[in-house]
Amino acid sequence: MLTSTAFADETWQKAAGVGEYASANQDWAEIEAAAKKEGQVVIYSVSSRIAKLVDGFKEKYGIEIVGFDMPSDLQIEKLRREHKAGIHSV
Repeated sequence: MLTSTAFADETWQKAAGVGEYASANQDWAEIEAAAKKEGQVVIYSVSSRIAKLVDGFKEKYGIEIVGFDMPSDLQIEKLRREHKAGIHSV
């Protein structure tokens, strides 16, 4: 089970172009424009410090942050369930 989960995670990362498969040359202006179009950025964090970023980020970029402070094991489970349900919000 662990091997198949690791393979699925690697397959998803490769298809999504994230993690070690992310392009070294990212167009941050394009990323910022896409975030503004979506209206918010959702962040899962293992630190309560995420709350300190919200106001400054919105002031600087005009984009709302929805931050969740949760342990990494819960993040992984939440991401897997959302991905399986077709929810891609993070």
